[in-house]
Amino acid sequence: MQEHANNHVQSTETSRRKGYRVVFLLAFTAAVLFEALLFMHTQAREILAMLEDDFRVVVLLKDGGRKERDVLWESIRALQGVRSAVFISKGERLARMREEDPELIKGALSLGPNPLPDSYEIAVDQSILSSLNSWTELLWGMDGVAEVRYKQLEAYALLHFSFYDNFIALAFGLALLGAVLFSLTVLLHRFSPAGRRAPGTDCGQSRPDPAGLMEGIRKDKRWFLSGAGGAAAAVLACYLIVYPVRYLSPVWAWPNPLWHLAGVLAAGFLAWTMVQWKNSR
Repeated sequence: MQEHANNHVQSTETSRRKGYRVVFLLAFTAAVLFEALLFMHTQAREILAMLEDDFRVVVLLKDGGRKERDVLWESIRALQGVRSAVFISKGERLARMREEDPELIKGALSLGPNPLPDSYEIAVDQSILSSLNSWTELLWGMDGVAEVRYKQLEAYALLHFSFYDNFIALAFGLALLGAVLFSLTVLLHRFSPAGRRAPGTDCGQSRPDPAGLMEGIRKDKRWFLSGAGGAAAAVLACYLIVYPVRYLSPVWAWPNPLWHLAGVLAAGFLAWTMVQWKNSR
């Protein structure tokens, strides 16, 4: 009889150890996906901010006086989606081109002292990027406009990185919602009066048992540590993969460390919650 009891205890302990390993690996797998999305989201947001700061619609002006230029400026500012419109004189444009591409400006100066026209640089909202071609048609129809230019590939990149930023943020939100609903469902069933009756109550009476929750926290804390440990290992693994790559590009951004901490704690909590669901069955 004693031997049977010892075998049962040993079998239970072996099963528990296997469970710890399974939870560790599940948390590691889920956290790797979380960390990958977190790194991608951080990089996408950094590149999106740089593209937004760099992208401009350039309006080249016909020769005209100050009055015509001011009227055109008012018309541009009245357009929907315009964040700012800055006047760039031909002298400023020439100085910029000398800094950015001195070889090109040498060829341009062979045509005359300064063949570059005055211009406006317009910063636009993301809301008009999807209809930028039709929006620029409005500029073409204004008096005093000689030409409208913008980097089309940069506009496409802005649209795509904006989508990536919003899509990953939405995926995080949906995953968080699912985790919260799962946790509430399990914990309410496990520790609510309907799911657990305190000692000393009959079948017709039920009341919350505060000791039940504290007992679950104390008894199953190793499951929390297994889940948190798996997530922490995933954070370390992702950093080992990403760290050497940071030198490939000057455009780089690291996620806020608090996101890693939140992921580790969430993995531990979800591991503990899964055990409570198992115990309630």
